[in-house]
Amino acid sequence: MNSSIDIDLLLKQCESYMNENDIMNLIKQCLHKLCIHQPDNPIQFLKQYFSGQPYDQVRAYFKIFSYTTIVLTSFFLHLRI
Repeated sequence: MNSSIDIDLLLKQCESYMNENDIMNLIKQCLHKLCIHQPDNPIQFLKQYFSGQPYDQVRAYFKIFSYTTIVLTSFFLHLRI
């Protein structure tokens, strides 16, 4: 019976900690950035993200530019301009 109370207390402390530090929002923001950048090395990206180091923006922009180029090329091919 004592261990059940201990577990309940630990769960309440954990929930309180997560709420006080807005952990769920931090995780959501991180996942959002991860999905936007789609890095080749997600672990390195996450390490940089949580350490506050800037992500290699050149590679991220190149990836976005490449994707946009493919989409626009496909669009114009369908239009046959």
